[in-house]
Amino acid sequence: MPRSSMAALIARVRLMIFDTASPQLFTDDNIQDKLDDPQVRQDIVEFPLVPRPTYTNSGASIQWNDYYYSPSLDPSDPPRGNWEDSVALIWTDFSPLTPATSELILGHWTFNNQLPTIFIKGSRYDVYRAAADLLDYKVAALAATQIDFTADGQSFHLSQQLTFLQKTSGDYRRKQEARIGAHGRSDAQSERGVGLAPNQAELAGPVSANVPFLTGE
Repeated sequence: MPRSSMAALIARVRLMIFDTASPQLFTDDNIQDKLDDPQVRQDIVEFPLVPRPTYTNSGASIQWNDYYYSPSLDPSDPPRGNWEDSVALIWTDFSPLTPATSELILGHWTFNNQLPTIFIKGSRYDVYRAAADLLDYKVAALAATQIDFTADGQSFHLSQQLTFLQKTSGDYRRKQEARIGAHGRSDAQSERGVGLAPNQAELAGPVSANVPFLTGE
């Protein structure tokens, strides 16, 4: 059974992949499993939200009503949304906070003049990456049946559906979030242990790793 907190996200992704009509190609569990893929799901632990102040009385006073999630912590950057409906908002003394409104798709929460700093803990999802992957699965599943043929003088171009799904998948790929990773070079001195030739430490083993004629030194 899918988590109840995933209902809105599952419904959104199902709409994105044109799988709302019966019979459905993907179950709710199938979609949740894709959303829980490490390439799609991002777990956030006590990250500060970005406040955007509201100025009242011609700027004489400030109210802190609006908070957004932005990884850069820059108020001018667009917020990141698509949160699971189980997020926790925490104040600086670690007490839980209840927002007046929650916009999980946008990544925006409102309060009645709640002073910063507010931290968020929860999971958010790259729905475009998930939808693109599921559309690729859908194209593969339909490829055997969606073919062009002619019968009784009529031409049927069923492959047009596959072309449309592939184009939509490509559109989603361009909208999915960039992934950042760290990579090292085994041939760079700064990336390998002192006294070891490139890639030789694993071959030499822990006992003989420092023997010169085995390590190439």
